[in-house]
Formats: sequence, structure tokens, C-alpha cells
Amino acid sequence: MKDEYLEQLDAEIQYYSEQYYLNDGTDSTDMCTNIFCMMEAIDKKTTYIATHPKRAQNHYNASTDSAFVKQIRQALSLTQQQFADRLGVSRELVNKWENNRLPLSDTKRELIQEEINKEIPF
Repeated sequence: MKDEYLEQLDAEIQYYSEQYYLNDGTDSTDMCTNIFCMMEAIDKKTTYIATHPKRAQNHYNASTDSAFVKQIRQALSLTQQQFADRLGVSRELVNKWENNRLPLSDTKRELIQEEINKEIPF
């Protein structure tokens, strides 16, 4: 079960990280602002997780990731290698996701969702 506040913080961290890397180095003030905002969001996330460990545990539940990845891969009738090739990752990474040895990042979850959308256009 996703925690809305953690999702919001994850999105903020991702946004400021992307903004930092998109900066070509010409605006050092903007770079510092992005780093500061990203660190602030990380601090909020860390504090929230420490205060609400059960919510965080439910939010970052690898077993649901495992079932999600395997279900999607099988629904697309792909082997782990074929699925990995489509996502641009290694077969070993797909295997780790499916066997609950590595959690699925939000970025990779979105990538998998894009693959689903390619197969089932709305």
C-alpha cells in the first residue's frame, strides 16, 4: 500500500535530482538551490520513516514488487532476458526483482508501466 506522503517526497527528491543534473553548470545558485531542496526532502523522508516505520515498510514492500514484475513479464509472454532487453536492464536484475532480492525503484516501475501501455493502448 503506497503512502501518499512518501510518494510526494520521492517525487520531490527525483525532481530536484533531475534539475541538478540538467543544469549545465552556468547557474551555480540554481544548482545549490536544487541540492538544498533535495537534501531537505531527503531529511523529511528520513524523519518520516523513522517516525512511521510501519507505513514505510508497507510503502516499500518488495514482495509486491516481485509479484508485479513477474505478473507483467508473464502477461507479455516474455522470458526474463526478453523483458530485461525491453527495459534496458540485465536479466540478473529482473531475476532479483522477481525473487524478492531487490526492491523495484519508482523509475523502473514507471518504465514497466510504459511497457504495459505500449501493449495495451488506451
